[in-house]
Amino acid sequence: MHYFVEIGLFESSTGVITCLKLAESIDKSMTNSPKMRAWLDTKSVMTLADKVMTIDDSVNTCAELDKIRIEENKDSSNQDSIERDLAKKEAIKARQDLLLSTFEHWWQDYPRKDTKKKAILLWASINKKNSEEQIINLAELISEDINIKLEDLKAGNDRHFGFDRLLPTSYLNGERWNDDK
Repeated sequence: MHYFVEIGLFESSTGVITCLKLAESIDKSMTNSPKMRAWLDTKSVMTLADKVMTIDDSVNTCAELDKIRIEENKDSSNQDSIERDLAKKEAIKARQDLLLSTFEHWWQDYPRKDTKKKAILLWASINKKNSEEQIINLAELISEDINIKLEDLKAGNDRHFGFDRLLPTSYLNGERWNDDK
């Protein structure tokens, strides 16, 4: 500390070390201490006219800056949340479209057109955990199975007797595409 006093950064008087650089940048209006005011009178300090240590009215205080930052973060997180929700809705819509298109793929071949709503719900349930590729492959498999069984019936083969009267929901519930061909 004595070194700093020797080079002039600090001043020592009556055993008290003070910082001259700090004293140069403050004025009497910045302290309530009578001792400090008296000491400042003995020093050459800058005046308010020099506009040192004054804040322009257009500059935000720390509290105002914090409030602005919080609002920006809130807007940003709300935007992120909105974007995530939108992406999730788009993914759900894409999956629903896939389920409907694959359902229609095999439904057009199915001989009996009853209980379509229940069949769609059952189709969605069967494919709940399946990937897109698995859903497409299952629709192809069912379509092939339906066509094979209908061709057998047309050829007079009674191996699949009654298939043309089987409800689509019964076909799906029984996983009849897995039956022997």
